[in-house]
Amino acid sequence: MKLLLILLALSVAVTAGKYDRVKITPDMAYIYVYHKGKAVKVHRIQDTKHKITGEYAKRYRPGKFIQPIKMHKDIQTIGEVELLHFMQEKVNKKHGLLVDLRPKVDYKKGSIPSAVNIPARIKDNKVKLEKVLKIMGAVRQADGSLDTSNVLDVAFLL
Repeated sequence: MKLLLILLALSVAVTAGKYDRVKITPDMAYIYVYHKGKAVKVHRIQDTKHKITGEYAKRYRPGKFIQPIKMHKDIQTIGEVELLHFMQEKVNKKHGLLVDLRPKVDYKKGSIPSAVNIPARIKDNKVKLEKVLKIMGAVRQADGSLDTSNVLDVAFLL
């Protein structure tokens, strides 16, 4: 199972804009991702005079400290463009899962399209954790170990 961790904020507009003047990369103006059964256009805010305001203008993430880019040797950290490719190549094709680990209240305020909310604190609830592992494709063996050979690729958002 690949474990991907997203540390960079993704600035996206969920609704499609009239023009795509402000591109994500020189070759990528937008992508479409499936979210709740509908295609959603993910792209930059097209207002070139747009200013980031509120908590995001002050620091990296509201109420959090900046994290190192490499958290652990077994965690692959990816950036914004890699996340978009993951959404297109894995999530859209049902080979991957984008998981928002934040509390439900923060997820409801806004998240990246196609992300599902599985709060990090779920690890403290064995019943819920088992359901999540099953959804991801893990199979509990008779000896209690987990068979993860068919687990989806997962990218976690903090």
